[in-house]
Amino acid sequence: MAYRVALFVTATFLLLYLLNVLVTKFGNHRWWQKTWVRTAFKWLPLLYLTCGLLWMAGTQLDSLWLTREGSGMVTAVHIYLLALLVAAVFAAPFSLGERLYDVVRRGALC
Repeated sequence: MAYRVALFVTATFLLLYLLNVLVTKFGNHRWWQKTWVRTAFKWLPLLYLTCGLLWMAGTQLDSLWLTREGSGMVTAVHIYLLALLVAAVFAAPFSLGERLYDVVRRGALC
């Protein structure tokens, strides 16, 4: 049973992570140009793996404290990804409008 939960949570993380990368890279190009954003995306899977391993170790060792800490951190990573996805989706039209404005200003469409 615990492995099904872990598989579901991992699949959810992968889906949210890939959606965030795609929306940020192609929808909010200015965000993607910032090195701290790319660095955060680079280290996020390692953070998730560490938290998930803590959770699984707590489950296997029957340690309530370790299970709570690991699952709490996994939950925090999921909330972070959901919040980032919502922010990126709301900011994407403004970013695309800014790109269109730059193209029009350069005179490429005239």
